Amino acid sequence: MHNRPPLPCRLAPPWRLLALALALAAAGVGNAQAAASIQGIGLMSGGSSTSVTGLSGLSGDGSVVLAKGNSASSGTQTLGLTWTASGGLVDLGLPALGSSSITPTAASTNGSTIVGYRSEDGGSTSTPFVWSSGSFSTLSGLGGSTAAAYAVSGDGAVILGSARNAANQWEAVRWVGGSTTDLGFVNGGTLSHGYGLNSDGSVAVGHALDGAASRYAPLVWTTGGATALTDVRGRFSWANAISTDGSTIVGTTGGAGGGRVAAYWDRATGSLHDLGDLPGGSVAGAGWDVSGDGSVMVGRGHSGAGYQPFIWTATLGMRELSDYLTNDQAMNLTGWVLSEVVAVSDDGNTLVGNGSYQGTQQSWVVTLNAAPVPEPESYAMLLAGLGVLGAVARRRRGQAAA
Repeated sequence: MHNRPPLPCRLAPPWRLLALALALAAAGVGNAQAAASIQGIGLMSGGSSTSVTGLSGLSGDGSVVLAKGNSASSGTQTLGLTWTASGGLVDLGLPALGSSSITPTAASTNGSTIVGYRSEDGGSTSTPFVWSSGSFSTLSGLGGSTAAAYAVSGDGAVILGSARNAANQWEAVRWVGGSTTDLGFVNGGTLSHGYGLNSDGSVAVGHALDGAASRYAPLVWTTGGATALTDVRGRFSWANAISTDGSTIVGTTGGAGGGRVAAYWDRATGSLHDLGDLPGGSVAGAGWDVSGDGSVMVGRGHSGAGYQPFIWTATLGMRELSDYLTNDQAMNLTGWVLSEVVAVSDDGNTLVGNGSYQGTQQSWVVTLNAAPVPEPESYAMLLAGLGVLGAVARRRRGQAAA
């Protein structure tokens, strides 16, 4: 048996100690991402006179923004537009009739399929359309004078909307593969509308007249048929959107003391969750959209300053959007007035809406910073880690010298 002499102690180079310290502190420091930003959307580039009059939707991945606009050549017609960070504003080129107005309302996850409606005769009639990869087509209604498409599944295969039937009643309608299916009424009611779809289009939401309860309630449709949520307050409640995973329905219901509040429902249980309203104003809120997993909701509340857009998460609660962006996202909103938030992307990091900049109407796209900026305590952890490593290095030097 041989007794092997101890190996000499070799000290790591300082740069390796520093790298190790940074790795040890990484959990506390985190990865700082690009700062939150706001992008104004106004005129089409290249000297075009086409300008945005309002944003109306967003693709699930947040890359394609839907908008309405007009130009000197369009006269009284309103154009359907899209905006991307790389391509700017683009006219969809949808055919208009006379003084018609094109409104794109929803897009598939990657924005390759867009649905909406073309209003005609001063808005008294409308025709639903689908646009996909440059090809435009109209959708059939239910025998009445008007119809509109409001939602589309992630892959663009399922479309949801509303149409007047032969009896001139509004009825929720679903389009799949060129076929048109009415979603029916609830408990003998005579009205229903479809506004939101989950990712694969198997669950539709909207609102309906519940004939048994004599009130308007959130509509939920699956292959089993249409039902109305019963955990509601007041006579007017409805659903505007559903998360892509199908778990969370967002909309509005009656306030505990009157008025209306933004709310969401857990689809599995049907239970109501009151989001409240912004402080200082009348109770008049509504939830417009929800992220893919239901964790981020956006909508409109009423404060002492009037109607204001809000963002909600379980941690934040309801926050007026400008306040949240300024104080939590360190965003410089000088000159901006954010009057409306329209939609949120599936990951919850992109918001779109309308407002003004330096007194001129301006739509906007906000990109949030998903990762928080490192807190001072995190830097303290880093320094502590370096201190410990320094002490270890000194001890090893002492052992080597002995």
